[in-house]
Amino acid sequence: MGKYRTRLRELTRSLGREQIMILAAAAVLALVYTLSGKAGSPLSGNILPRAGFGEAESEYSLLVDGLPEGRQEIRVRVRPREYTEEEAEAQFEGIAAEASEYILGDNVSLAEVRSDLHLPVGFSAYPGIRLTWEPEDPELITSRGEVLNRELINPRDSLLHLRMKTGSFKDEVVLPVTVYPPKEGETGNSLRLLTGLIDTADLNQVSKGSLELPDTVGDVRLSYHMRRDLTGLKILLCGILAAALLGFRPAQEKKIAAKKRETELLLDYAEVVSRLIVYLGAGMTIRNAWGKITKEYEEAKAAGRTEKRNAYEEMIQTALELEKGVSERRAYIDFAHRCGPRCYLRLASILEQNLRTGDKRLAAALELEIQEAFEQRRNAARRLGEEAGTKLVIPLVLSLLAVMMTVTMPALLTMM
Repeated sequence: MGKYRTRLRELTRSLGREQIMILAAAAVLALVYTLSGKAGSPLSGNILPRAGFGEAESEYSLLVDGLPEGRQEIRVRVRPREYTEEEAEAQFEGIAAEASEYILGDNVSLAEVRSDLHLPVGFSAYPGIRLTWEPEDPELITSRGEVLNRELINPRDSLLHLRMKTGSFKDEVVLPVTVYPPKEGETGNSLRLLTGLIDTADLNQVSKGSLELPDTVGDVRLSYHMRRDLTGLKILLCGILAAALLGFRPAQEKKIAAKKRETELLLDYAEVVSRLIVYLGAGMTIRNAWGKITKEYEEAKAAGRTEKRNAYEEMIQTALELEKGVSERRAYIDFAHRCGPRCYLRLASILEQNLRTGDKRLAAALELEIQEAFEQRRNAARRLGEEAGTKLVIPLVLSLLAVMMTVTMPALLTMM
């Protein structure tokens, strides 16, 4: 068992994080699909299950054996189950017998309707049957079942036509309805009543070029106002917010540039120290070695072999100061302060101490410094790699979601 665990750990280390996540997602999706019972399940008696009444058609992907061309793949669409004529008539009769109970809402019976009716497009007990309601008097009962009885004084008889359809079979039943005025103290919802009046007015004025809204609801006189368009204000606020956010952009860009410059200086420090060691070991003075390094950098930059590097640009500035008569000790210290990172301050301190005391241990001090510089460079490179990995998390997640959708959607469509 321990041997297999060791092999598993070695395999995990050899794979990247993205590969592991994709493999894990694929394993989970494969398990879900297999447990759904449709992954390669053989047909029993060459029978495909059909969806129930009123449901969507099913689609199956099948492998067919026995054809002269060999095994072939086909896609089969199976329509949902439909009623026979006798079954449809039985369903229609059941709906006609129970419709008066289904649609009552808060009313006692259709012989005394005082509140809204519930007019659904179908009954769960009769799947696959499409219902359409058409009131005989839309000014009294709307097609949505709203009862407009606020201004009614005496009971009023009306008819409610119920049309039923499934496949090619149709039927119709007429339900008698008697609408009563609302009970005293139960005037109903004024807003609901107003909505019903507007729907009725819209239906009656559909041939006109405009809609005249009701002036009153009961004894209350109404007035209408257009809602104020706040789009302009929203645009202005968005502009103010965008301008405010842009105000932070220079500071953010300056911060990013400073961080990028510091990282670049840290990465170049080991190279600067190593080149100084080479030229000092060849017998050059610090000043001559400094000038040699800057000259080679300028030539390489002019030839396009290297890009602009801040450490060498600061060395050029130091070389110009030396030509103008600035003391070496002062020039090297200013160079370290312009660069910023502490490692350059250490280098300036070593060079300044050598100039002041003539210490013969300059080579040994620089050798010790170069070891620390390379370790520092490795740490900086490792940090940059970790930051790059963090920045890739969002694209990685998006890629994973895309892969999951690509794998999942065919399976979900097959199971539907």
